[in-house]
Amino acid sequence: MATDLTRHPYGAGSHAPLADVREMPACYPIKGNVDSMLYHRPDSQNYGATVAEVWFDGPSAAEAAGFVLASRHSADGVSADYEPGGSGHPCNAVTVDANRRAIAGGAEVGVADLIPLGGGVSEVHPYGAGSHAPLADVREMPACYPIKGNVDSMLYHRPDSQNFGATVAEVWFDGPSAAEAVGFVLAPRHSADGVSADYEPGGSGHPCPVVAVNANRTGVIGRAAIASGGFALVAGYASGGQGPEVVAAEAAEAAEAAEITAATGGADLGDPEVSDGDGGTSFEDAGARWVGYFAKWWWLILIVLGLLILFRVLRA
Repeated sequence: MATDLTRHPYGAGSHAPLADVREMPACYPIKGNVDSMLYHRPDSQNYGATVAEVWFDGPSAAEAAGFVLASRHSADGVSADYEPGGSGHPCNAVTVDANRRAIAGGAEVGVADLIPLGGGVSEVHPYGAGSHAPLADVREMPACYPIKGNVDSMLYHRPDSQNFGATVAEVWFDGPSAAEAVGFVLAPRHSADGVSADYEPGGSGHPCPVVAVNANRTGVIGRAAIASGGFALVAGYASGGQGPEVVAAEAAEAAEAAEITAATGGADLGDPEVSDGDGGTSFEDAGARWVGYFAKWWWLILIVLGLLILFRVLRA
């Protein structure tokens, strides 16, 4: 299936304006001006005043389409900060990669293909995969989590709920079914003709495709370091469509690698200077450890030695 050029005029990595032209499509923070062929990063001087004629998921995507960075922007800003996974980008690399794969390859996946919930509970994901804690700006939606939850009432609000705008989410979910799976109930006041299926991943009222939500869930469950280079973005936007099982496999591999790295401190398990071959610690490793202790606590050692010398002098 070819890329929908109406919705993605410059291919995967780009997005046409939404009905509200000032609203950013999820994971596309870069504004492009088609007439001038300039793009604006969020730190560009005219970013707020610019009405995007096209949005991009990163500076490199804009440049690949022939756009050039607008001249007025923060002096200490760098485009790398606004690439997926960067400090100025709202989405991690694996989510953007999943978006690109789905767009470029036309992967047809539905709610039935969602990775099951379970595990991954943390401060950021208080109800595990499928949930997200509020951001620093409590009214800002975490990318791909459009459902608001109220912990006190255990009610959740879809975007068509009457009080959605007034509700300050105490937790966000990536779909109604994720909220219901942990005991939340739909708030009673919502659009009469609205259905929860529209707000499940891939639905008409959800900002993200199923494959992107699957990537998020996989990263949460597997505790993968998805923003630290573990996933390579689809560069040419022309790869074949790959379903969620491919993204899941990649995330699982990254999670396994992250766990191995954490368990070994980043050491090569086959390095003879680290292991003596029998699971024990070598003399070189022990020596290095004591040197490390001394480097960290030298000041305390000197104080103790000084006190011992002072004690001996006073006793003499």
